[in-house]
Amino acid sequence: MRIRNLGVLARVDAGKTTVTEVMLFLSGAIRSIGDVDKGTSLSDRLEVEKRRGISVRATTLTFAWKGVQINLVDTPGHIDFAAEVERSLRVLDCAIVVLSAVEGIQSHTESIWAALEARNIPVILFVNKLDRVGSDVLSVVNDMRERFSPNVVLVNQPVAVGTTEASVSDLDDDGVAALAEMVATKDDRILERYLKEELLAVGDLSDAIARCVAHRELFPVFCGVAKNGVGVESLLDGVIAYFPDAVSPIESPTSGVVFRLDHDQKFGRIAGVRLYAGRLKNRDTILNTTAGREEKVTQIKAFRGTRYEDTGILEAGDIGFVCGMPDIQIGDVLGDPGPVPGTYKLGEALLSVQAIPENEGDYTKLAEALQQLSSEDPHLNFTWFNDERELHVKIMGVIQTEILTEILGSRFGIKTRFDDPTVLYKETPATVGHGLEQYTMPKPCWAIVKYLIEPGERGSGVQYRSEVGVNDIRAKYQNEIADSIQDALRQG
Repeated sequence: MRIRNLGVLARVDAGKTTVTEVMLFLSGAIRSIGDVDKGTSLSDRLEVEKRRGISVRATTLTFAWKGVQINLVDTPGHIDFAAEVERSLRVLDCAIVVLSAVEGIQSHTESIWAALEARNIPVILFVNKLDRVGSDVLSVVNDMRERFSPNVVLVNQPVAVGTTEASVSDLDDDGVAALAEMVATKDDRILERYLKEELLAVGDLSDAIARCVAHRELFPVFCGVAKNGVGVESLLDGVIAYFPDAVSPIESPTSGVVFRLDHDQKFGRIAGVRLYAGRLKNRDTILNTTAGREEKVTQIKAFRGTRYEDTGILEAGDIGFVCGMPDIQIGDVLGDPGPVPGTYKLGEALLSVQAIPENEGDYTKLAEALQQLSSEDPHLNFTWFNDERELHVKIMGVIQTEILTEILGSRFGIKTRFDDPTVLYKETPATVGHGLEQYTMPKPCWAIVKYLIEPGERGSGVQYRSEVGVNDIRAKYQNEIADSIQDALRQG
């Protein structure tokens, strides 16, 4: 089975979710195109997404195009939900980056590009919204060549830009010549034909473009107006023609990673899993390498069209949804960790907020809800200060608290308010110093612990070692000291 694990990424309002909807419609996965503003788009499943017309969580949808299975991951475009993009990057083989023909490259677009570059993921670019007044495709393309890569190249032609009649056509002779010249600089076979002054059509260049795209040596640019369906079919054809198949060593030891968690009313806890090698079947048992325990698989599903469908099996190269692992966490590696790529950070939560229930009787219920939400999004890093009766989460921005308020109300039935956010600071010792803790109750209950504290290298984190032998102080007591340091540092 040929598979593309395809991400669609963009800054908010570039039209990314609309591109996804049109792809699903063209493939026959849905009968009508959803509208983001009306809350009818398939990839915006949460009620809060439907009401607000923005994506909050990444959504994985499976459909087929010209005999190839596409697992499409539609990611949020707002910076407050960058954590969803981070988790998605780990399971992608290729990506479409959507830009507006008016706004072009924006700050978050550059962050996305840097992440794709760091992960070495092949990219196709889609310049959307040709119909808007102020559209300037050539300016956007030139900007991409300066800020992204000089190997950005147009593969279709915008027509009537900035009008309601905006559309696309095949490249004209000058466009084909420019494309052929660019490909010739990357591929010796095309170079030989180019130097012989052969007349090359786009079809003659297709295989060479695919080889270059797979190695991030070329970045094709498609244009269109997604809301009108213009250019999206050509974009889908480009996904099939230019992106490589997912690698699928089925006979190798099983290897996968959990990249999302959902709580379904019918199926309970569902783990989104990308499998890099081997296969998983219903009722299989697999080692959770991260947690050091066995996990029992009860059901395996795919999300096709508008519902989960039983598949019973998940094979290398594919993405599926696995039931029956009640304690699984995002980021857990299943089986062999070797093939699983590392993580990438798009950003870090720099704000902390306290969640306060409107009804004091909901305090414990709110703590449990935040704990569940934190398991779905570990970046929330929920902390329960029991002595102070305070519940804290980390956020990227204030819009996140508005979304959390709505989710807590609609999903858990808890009316919640959040205090003003406070900035999280990183602290480090400026010079060498000492710490001292004494507990001098009557014998046998007494202890004195002295610490040498000194600055480490930037970015090295907190490192601890004991210079006292276990013959002097038992190992279990020394371990308690080490653990208490980490707990103490949570509050600075």
